[in-house]
Amino acid sequence: MNMAILKRFELTLCAAPFIALLSLSIPAFADPPSRVGRVTLIQGDTSFFMDSDEGWRKAQINFPVTSENSIWTENNGRAEVRIGASAVRINDHSLLDFVRLQDEEVQTFLQRGSMNLRLRGDDSADRNDSREGNDNFRVETSEGQFVFAANGRYRIDASEQGGETRVSVFAGRARFENGDSRISIEAGKSLVVRGNSDATDFRFESASESAFDRWAESRDQSWNQVHTRYVSERTISPYMTGYEDLD
Repeated sequence: MNMAILKRFELTLCAAPFIALLSLSIPAFADPPSRVGRVTLIQGDTSFFMDSDEGWRKAQINFPVTSENSIWTENNGRAEVRIGASAVRINDHSLLDFVRLQDEEVQTFLQRGSMNLRLRGDDSADRNDSREGNDNFRVETSEGQFVFAANGRYRIDASEQGGETRVSVFAGRARFENGDSRISIEAGKSLVVRGNSDATDFRFESASESAFDRWAESRDQSWNQVHTRYVSERTISPYMTGYEDLD
């Protein structure tokens, strides 16, 4: 055997145990979340929960938002979280948990208060990643679970003591789920769900916008222009969190 080849072979044999030992000593880090939102607006008293070690802390702009995070507003507080091309906004005296934030779905739990959703689906038929922008967005309250279509504007109100949830659909469509119950909510309608120990009552009403909804819509006006341009130009994905700040 050629002496140079033999020496390289011997070095490889000597190094192999060391490499194996080194790989065992390096700690295994958890994979980072595949999808992350961010805090894009804070008004008034707003707190954020990231992990149990730090507990609740004062919310700040650009805080990353992922699974098992929570946001809480008090007096005159409002907050906005953007996830890709969608926005989650909560009014004052509201508490929202981000239970699961993944590529394929977003699951939240509204403990109390009001939240406004602006969901944008995929505007392109031939995108490389068909999952992008097609959110399976779910909001749970004490009365059950609500599923929202990927394109639409919605408001969810959950009473502070529990017992009643109102879902208003301004554009798009939603669905209420609780056990075997499935109730569709079309645009222009509100579904009021009242639960007690004996039964759950349902009532449809006309959807009416509040001052909170009008504020949320005003936040969308300039953003809509940016989003539409990025969709048409295709310079960067408008379903990537933070894309609008590159404008």
